[in-house]
Amino acid sequence: MSDLDEASRYDPVRVLITGFGPFPGVPRNISGEIAEAWAAAQAGAAPDRMDVLPFVLPTEWQRAPRAIADCIRSMQPHIALHLGVSARAEGIVLERTAYNACDGRVDEAGHAQRAGCLDVDAPERIETRAPVSELRAALVTDGLRATVSDDPGRYLCNAVYHASLTCSQRTGVPHHALFIHLPVTLADVGMAEADVRAALSLIAGVLREQLPD
Repeated sequence: MSDLDEASRYDPVRVLITGFGPFPGVPRNISGEIAEAWAAAQAGAAPDRMDVLPFVLPTEWQRAPRAIADCIRSMQPHIALHLGVSARAEGIVLERTAYNACDGRVDEAGHAQRAGCLDVDAPERIETRAPVSELRAALVTDGLRATVSDDPGRYLCNAVYHASLTCSQRTGVPHHALFIHLPVTLADVGMAEADVRAALSLIAGVLREQLPD
């Protein structure tokens, strides 16, 4: 192995972690807060070999998907984890699929995207290559409530996931992209922010081990 190969092999794994700001009906969005808190907790954690890069997305149709593409292009993450909240979530929800569709609901800026497809050049649906069933099993073994879903809605969570998976499919970056829905209020389902941070560390660790050599 050359010196260059040895250096590349031990470069820290770059993990993009995103959350959202507030949106109509949710004046406090914990997803953005937790994304930043987890990134701060990982800073300097050299044994994990992860460089966690946080970004809080604007909850806007025109800006959020574009921001995802810009982040991926500039940061070149190996793994992208996207957080959002859902009134239906009763724990950690691992989304398997993003859909090339939007429901046109009003965003935080007061704009309504015209209902229809998100990208005329993309397929109707895209599935993550992240092993969601394995991740769920690992989370449950760790004592965390977790489920797998094939319905991320058709609002901005889905739009961001679709943009991230489209980048992954077209360019190979990130290798793993995964959207994770959280309850709007963790305490309502008996969870704490520390539970979510532990789940993110576990998920990132599993995905890091499955990156190609």
